[in-house]
Amino acid sequence: MVPSRLSRRPLAAVLAVTLGTAVLSAPALATTAPVEETSPGDGVVTFELTTDDGDLTEVAESGLESLPSGLEDEAAPATTAASEAHLDGPAETSVDDLLVLTEPLEPGPFVVVALTWPADATLGDDAVTNLRVQEDGEWSAWLPLDVDQNAPEGQTRSGTEPFITGTAEAVQVQVNGADGTLPPDLRLDVVALDNPDTGSQAAQGTFGVAPRMVPAAAGAPAVITRAQWGADPLRATWRPVSSSLQGAVIHHTAGTNSYTIAQSAGIVRGIHTYHAVTRGWGDIGYNFLVDKYGQIFEGREGSYASPAKEMTIGAHAAPRNTNTVGVSLLGDYTQVVPTSAGYDAIYRVVNWRFDLAGLDGRGTYKFNDVSTAVPRIVGHKDVPAASTVCPGPHISNWLPTLRNLVGAPTPEPIFSDSHASIYQNEIEWLGRTGISTGYPDGTYRPADLTERGAIAAFFYRMNGSPSHTPPEVSPFADVPTTHQFYREITWMQQTGLSTGWPDGTFRPDDPMTRDAFAAFLYRYAGATQTSTTTGFTDVPSDSQFAKEITWMRTSGMSTGWPDGTYRPLQTVNRETMAAFIYRHEN
Repeated sequence: MVPSRLSRRPLAAVLAVTLGTAVLSAPALATTAPVEETSPGDGVVTFELTTDDGDLTEVAESGLESLPSGLEDEAAPATTAASEAHLDGPAETSVDDLLVLTEPLEPGPFVVVALTWPADATLGDDAVTNLRVQEDGEWSAWLPLDVDQNAPEGQTRSGTEPFITGTAEAVQVQVNGADGTLPPDLRLDVVALDNPDTGSQAAQGTFGVAPRMVPAAAGAPAVITRAQWGADPLRATWRPVSSSLQGAVIHHTAGTNSYTIAQSAGIVRGIHTYHAVTRGWGDIGYNFLVDKYGQIFEGREGSYASPAKEMTIGAHAAPRNTNTVGVSLLGDYTQVVPTSAGYDAIYRVVNWRFDLAGLDGRGTYKFNDVSTAVPRIVGHKDVPAASTVCPGPHISNWLPTLRNLVGAPTPEPIFSDSHASIYQNEIEWLGRTGISTGYPDGTYRPADLTERGAIAAFFYRMNGSPSHTPPEVSPFADVPTTHQFYREITWMQQTGLSTGWPDGTFRPDDPMTRDAFAAFLYRYAGATQTSTTTGFTDVPSDSQFAKEITWMRTSGMSTGWPDGTYRPLQTVNRETMAAFIYRHEN
């Protein structure tokens, strides 16, 4: 059925709610419950936008009530379509095409939101859907939602790609469509988690993040298992089926990029709920998911343990789900440049599986839906019939580099003992960049404590080993001019990164504590944190380094421990220090 048409709206009024606006207004949250709200599955809240007959609900039209009518035949910058067009700026459409505009809805803290409709219905080729979320009191820009075309046979509902957030408290959606029709039973499904700010359910590691599984074999990256990120085994109704691995498809998710390192596991759980429960897939669609901090999560069951030359068939890039590994970077990268850690995590997954399968990333293969050979590594938008910009232009432009990297021989580890650390990648990165030279015997010694003198050397090299003439007389009573790190320690003193102790000593052989390291890194970064609300139970706001430790938390450098502590006086070992530096530099 055709829902009621909306009256034409003045351009000025529509500008307050469309992507074309320079400044987005932040209307008050809904103070009343939605007209239609159900909970079809654990952790899922649903807002009905159309009835079973296709008529608009009060929720769907609730945001339109504040828009006055009366302006004829005006055109307004519209929400951008889920296509290449939105990279070039907003298109124009009749103001009359605005079908749905909800008021801001407040379902409680959530990490994933999407539009869904019956599996046998369609949203419409001309439909343009956009959504924005409120996080920590701030509204995001309006962002487009792509229709998800990767559904396996027998799915319960069709829908858009999952829109992810760190932890949002409110959402608003709008839909435009020139023909004025929408499918029946159109819903806004919101995945809310009981503890959205926590990482995995396992004990956290020394860096304060979910532990990553020690690699089972040389060359395997550390991966956060399904059990560690909290996959509900009762939702895994799909049983793994594998096929020979021939290629890789790279994705990004829709949504915002403001999540913290501690929220990544919750986001993965949210996507799992959306795919497995809301859409009826029985499991998550991607084989692996990676975040902007470099963490790697096992996605579809069986992906990590797939035989060397095979991969579990996912639901990420129809009709290329078979024979491919699907890797998705959490976040929207249509305009934002991915982090180096995010790029590196994608490389580590693809390079590992291609090495096992004996594949050259620079090669091609023939898939059964094409007659000519296709590259082994492609972006989602390169898959036939995929109407999407995924994984965004930045990742797409990087794919030739990825193909060459995966085609090159895997380099030998720089440090002979780096494999013994859950931060092997970070330690090897220190070696590749020259920030750490390790010990003469070829070891890094991850578990050893980091001394203050060595910290000076690390920061000096991080800064590119700048020209520095050490003073003839040492500024510190306990650092002779013949000290191994005399140049680096005096550079720290002259740049203001360290003034030493009140008694005139530097104490180069003392182990570095977590609070002092926070202070060093804060000064090195040139940070300007004003808040001293650390968020840690053992670091009150009047602590000596409260400002610096607050910055460590708000910047995502450290999430502390599951018990809410930071443990400021705990010493920093060399693997933890590598993780801190890697995350800062990337």
